[in-house]
Amino acid sequence: VGAGKLVEGLEIACFHLRRGEHAIIWATPLFAFGDMGCPPRIPPKARVVWEIEVIQLDRKPALIAAAHEKISAIERVDKAKAERQTGNERFKAGDWKKSIAAYNRALQWVNVVREGELAAADLERLTLNLNLAAAYLKKCEWAKAEQCCEKVLGCEPRNAKGLYRMACAVMGRGDREKAREWAGKACEADPTNAEARKLVRQFTKQTEETDLTSIFTGIFTKK
Repeated sequence: VGAGKLVEGLEIACFHLRRGEHAIIWATPLFAFGDMGCPPRIPPKARVVWEIEVIQLDRKPALIAAAHEKISAIERVDKAKAERQTGNERFKAGDWKKSIAAYNRALQWVNVVREGELAAADLERLTLNLNLAAAYLKKCEWAKAEQCCEKVLGCEPRNAKGLYRMACAVMGRGDREKAREWAGKACEADPTNAEARKLVRQFTKQTEETDLTSIFTGIFTKK
C-alpha cells in the first residue's frame, strides 16, 4: 500500500483498514479503471466493487501517518510538496519507479483533504497527477497514465499538459484517431504548447503520406 501498485480506490480504502477487517469497497471509474476499463475483464467506465478481508497489510509507518496524522490541511500540502520534490529529483535521474512511489506518497498527504476545502491542496493533487502521468508514460504504462490524466481533466478540462499527456497515453495503446483529437484539444487550449503542436504535425504528415500511398497504389493496380 502506498507504492502505487494498487488501483487508487482500493489503495485509499486500505489505508483505513486494519488486520482482520472485512470490507466491501465501491469505486467509480475515476478511482478504478477509468473510461477505458481493463479489457477483457473490466469494461469501459465500469463501477467496481471489491470484497476484501485483510489478512496482512504491508504499509510503511510514514504512509500510515500520511493517512491518519492529525495535522492541518496547509501542513499536509507542505508535506506533499516535499515528497513531490523527491519525486521530481528521481524523475530527472531517470528512476521512474521511485518517482512514482514518491508522487503516490505525496498524494496520500492531500487525498484526505476534501476537494474545495483548500485551493492549494486541489492544485497539489492536480500537479501530482500530471507528474504521475508523465512518469507512467516513461514506463509505457498507458492505462495508468490515462487514468491520471482523467483526474486532471475532470478538474480542469482545458489543462494543456493533461490533454497532451492524454494524447500520448492514447497513442501508446494504439488509438491514433483519439490521440490526434486529444493533441488537437491541447493545441486549442494552449497554442504555444510546442510538444502538442509537434504531435499534431506528425499526425498530419503521416496522414498525408498514407493518402499518397493510397493514390499510388490505386494507379499501379489499375488494369
